[in-house]
Amino acid sequence: MRLKGELGNFEFVASIANAALFTGIVAGELVYLGSWVDDILVAARGAERIAKVKAHLAEKFDVRNLGEATYFLEMELTRDREARTLKLTQKKLTGELVGRYGLADARARSVPLGTGDKLTKEGGGELVEQAAANGGGLDVEAEYMSAAQAVKEALSWTRGRS
Repeated sequence: MRLKGELGNFEFVASIANAALFTGIVAGELVYLGSWVDDILVAARGAERIAKVKAHLAEKFDVRNLGEATYFLEMELTRDREARTLKLTQKKLTGELVGRYGLADARARSVPLGTGDKLTKEGGGELVEQAAANGGGLDVEAEYMSAAQAVKEALSWTRGRS
């Protein structure tokens, strides 16, 4: 709450869509400030605008400048100044999920199920029967739900925590 108040004094406004995102006008240009617990990311055109925001925050809070961001909220940030792009990825998190669910040697498919696979409303079908024949029993459903939850969590970081 103290950060929000101080940003308000600097004429930043909290986003309606996400209370952790603030916007303000500094030296005639829009500046974005994202916060999560004790991490803050400032984005703007021109280093002087970012420096003004950092200086203001340093007057009011004990801050450390960690330099240009390369990682924020489980997302890797890759900047290409020449192409004027900023790329957000979750390679580390996806790699952990791939390892956790034993998919490192899996082949990519354009659809989640093969064209001949059959699932039923009751949860049976060929895939469950194959898993049962291989000793997997109905733990396949639990494993699928666990993997689905992990993917949902990864996506929530991209869209914003809810």
